[in-house]
Order: sequence, then C-alpha cells, then structure tokens
Amino acid sequence: MALRPGIYRIETVPLRPGPPPDLAVGIEQNSPVRAFPLHHPVPPQGIQEWRVAPVHDQADQYTIISPGFHPIPRGWGCEDNSMPEEPVLLTDITKHWVIKKRPENDTYVFVRLPSFLFRPN
Repeated sequence: MALRPGIYRIETVPLRPGPPPDLAVGIEQNSPVRAFPLHHPVPPQGIQEWRVAPVHDQADQYTIISPGFHPIPRGWGCEDNSMPEEPVLLTDITKHWVIKKRPENDTYVFVRLPSFLFRPN
C-alpha cells in the first residue's frame, strides 16, 4: 500500500531469531518497525511495514519507504516536540506520525510523543 496522508502509529517489533526481515528494518540494532492507521483497529494482515533509513547529512530526518514501492513513494520523518536525544521512530514506545502530501508530491512525516496526542490502547 502506498504512503498516504493520515495519522499512523509507528512502533518497533521485537526481533525473532534469525536474519532481520526484508522490510521495515530499523537503522539501529536492526529494529523492525511497522505502521498502521490510528483511526481504526487494523487486523494483523492489514499492518503496513516500512523500511527506515537516515537522510544523508540530516541528523533529525529519516526516510520511510513503503514495501512494494521502492524507491518511491517515500516519506521524510522529522523530529517535532521530542525530548532531547530521543531517537526518532526507533524506540519501543508507540509514536504518532502526521503524514502529509506536498504539491511537489513529496510526503513529509512528523513525529510527536504519545504524551502530546491521544494514545490508542
């Protein structure tokens, strides 16, 4: 599924024994990351996984590449209201991302701490 505007939950997934997954591999310790829409529950078969990589020369930005759509569409993750030295995306707490399309057809993804927004169960 292509990256679309909306609010998503992004969370890490514990690694299973063996090699890391082909999709949604984090940039630290091969942490798998998955994302799914915040507005309604999503069954396991509906979970969307994203590959995460740092943006060259941009310490606070990460690319999120949707599976099956390599290398585009992609999203750019930027820190917003985060604690000092807190890793973006690659963490064991659920984060909120606001995904927006720009006229240039780029997709920007902004991260917010759970304490700033409603946190689903």
